[in-house]
Amino acid sequence: GPADNRTDYTSASPKIGINYNISARAGLYGNISKGFAPPPTSTLYRSGTGTREEVFHLKPSAYYNYEIGGYFSFDQHLKLDLSLYDLEGRDVLVSYQTPEETTDYRNAGKTRSYGVEYGIQYMPLKNENIVVSHSGTYARHRYLEYTDGSEDHSGTDMEQAPRYQAYTAVSYTPGFLNGWNVLLQHEFRGKYNSSYKNSASETQNDGTVTTYTPAYKGFSIFNIKTAYRFHSVELWAQMLNVFDSLYAVKASYAYGRNTYMPGNPRTLHFGIKYHF
Repeated sequence: GPADNRTDYTSASPKIGINYNISARAGLYGNISKGFAPPPTSTLYRSGTGTREEVFHLKPSAYYNYEIGGYFSFDQHLKLDLSLYDLEGRDVLVSYQTPEETTDYRNAGKTRSYGVEYGIQYMPLKNENIVVSHSGTYARHRYLEYTDGSEDHSGTDMEQAPRYQAYTAVSYTPGFLNGWNVLLQHEFRGKYNSSYKNSASETQNDGTVTTYTPAYKGFSIFNIKTAYRFHSVELWAQMLNVFDSLYAVKASYAYGRNTYMPGNPRTLHFGIKYHF
């Protein structure tokens, strides 16, 4: 493995923004910011073939984010948040295959993620016993530049990056029973590539070889949670994955097939809390 060493990184992460209140019920905003992510320790001090006398010489990845958005309250019952963003990555850490067929890591990638994020909240009753909220994002996540040593993935969609994700919740607090709350949740993750574009191949009956992009269809699950507090005692329970759907929280392509990290089956938790 690599020799003992100390690695330090320093980077500024500035952010500048502007906010304009059109009225008491509406406003617009915009901001520009820069962030960074240092290489993981496991990557810097990664063991390879033989003994490395020095660690990998890697730089932090830099990310530049540009965002504009607005928030609107149409009446006492409906609120909307909406934003457009463009996130550009530089010196992104990528896996690189050397001519000796070993794997190194290099700051060789450029990425871009851009899309829309939104949030909606609806309260049909004045006393707000019922609150319906929905939030989501629709975005593209792209490699602007990425060559892994054998193939050029520039100009393609990233793997394991769904375009659409959404979360919906309905919260109910009945007026006739003080201290009780019920929450219904729906989680949705859309289809995404499980590997690089055209990274898989298939041989037809006539001997021709066709390429395709491995993908995962995504998932949709429901949860229900409830709690009741009486003075200092709180009882709570939750059922996750109510319909016992078979799904994967992560899918990746390796060794000629998709491999899956399975999500939990229908699961019930319950407990009791005491508030001092």
